[in-house]
Amino acid sequence: MVHHHKPTRQPAALQTTRPSKNKPGFSIFGAAFIAVALGMSVSGCAFTTDYVTISHNTRGAVAVPGASEIPVNVQVVDQRSDTMKVSAKKNGYGMECAAILAREDVAATVRQAINQELKSRGFKIQEEMLDVTRVNVDIFRFYNDYKVGFWSASAVSDFDVMVTVKTKDGAACYNKRQTTQAVNGGCMLMTGKNAERALNNAFSDGIQKLFDDKDFINALLQSNGAPAEPPLHNENEKGEQ
Repeated sequence: MVHHHKPTRQPAALQTTRPSKNKPGFSIFGAAFIAVALGMSVSGCAFTTDYVTISHNTRGAVAVPGASEIPVNVQVVDQRSDTMKVSAKKNGYGMECAAILAREDVAATVRQAINQELKSRGFKIQEEMLDVTRVNVDIFRFYNDYKVGFWSASAVSDFDVMVTVKTKDGAACYNKRQTTQAVNGGCMLMTGKNAERALNNAFSDGIQKLFDDKDFINALLQSNGAPAEPPLHNENEKGEQ
């Protein structure tokens, strides 16, 4: 007589499962990588123009003795080929997409910031250009460039200007180039919002650097009839010769 034995069933605790050979495993690393790639490259707004608001963050100032006796006129010229464009969106491959533009005129914004800092130190702002100390500013670069990394991008902004102070008779008593850079890292989207923070930081740092320069403040004070000082050496001319 043949006895048929039924296969014994393992307890639930002893049962094991084997991954299917037809269904590859999907790791957390792979999911995160795809999420980042999609977030950085497949963005519907990458091809639409974006706008940023350029503003200066005032950090406080102390009144300069004698500044109230000096009328100052500030003139700013934007030397950039495109005076409205301050950055560009990029996809995950680092290719430029739509432009990022400034809502306001950059030259006017820079002039307003310098006037504000001069006023806070006691200088008199005068719109007329006769019998005044003149501050001339040339903007050579004000731009944010996105640098693409493995997981995210960094917004890198540069603010590059030449500042000249002239006395009432037109003699230059200060001539120096000021360059500052600011970085906003960890950007998952390369849009106007992330560029705006880096641009404003570079801009504010540049204005602060100018007014922290004692040579600049002294040039303003000497322009009002103080004993003439030898012209300050322009460090940039040294490299150009």
